[in-house]
Amino acid sequence: MRNIAIGLALATTMGISGPAWTETDGWQQGSAYNQLFNPKTIATVKGKVILIDRASHPMPGMEPGFAAVLKTEKGEEVTVQVGPIWFTSYFKRKWDVKPGDQVEVTGSRVELNGKPVIMAMQGKKGNLAMTCRNKTGKPLWDLAIEDF
Repeated sequence: MRNIAIGLALATTMGISGPAWTETDGWQQGSAYNQLFNPKTIATVKGKVILIDRASHPMPGMEPGFAAVLKTEKGEEVTVQVGPIWFTSYFKRKWDVKPGDQVEVTGSRVELNGKPVIMAMQGKKGNLAMTCRNKTGKPLWDLAIEDF
């Protein structure tokens, strides 16, 4: 609940009133990328961050986003797509993830370009948490006030 309140405060402070803010960046709710989100494939992975990409483009034509590659406890490498860089930069001071950090991520596990990807819903590092999407996959950055 605290994460939702933080997101609402952030959205209100930034003057976001709904999906119009991200109409053409490829990260919005109705985009081809977000249509990959599948509530039936929600999984939680724990692992060590081995790479950070602050200019990730999950699909052609998308604006830059924040991604991290994790080496999971099972030894698998999986890319975690967190969200558009303009959104994730607001969390950077508090939830600054670096290579070597141990994290836990919950999200929809999908395949993109033949590789496993987690479309993050929530990430945890120690006692810090960041919420990115709800259980149906709707991105926090695309929520309108009436979605709360």
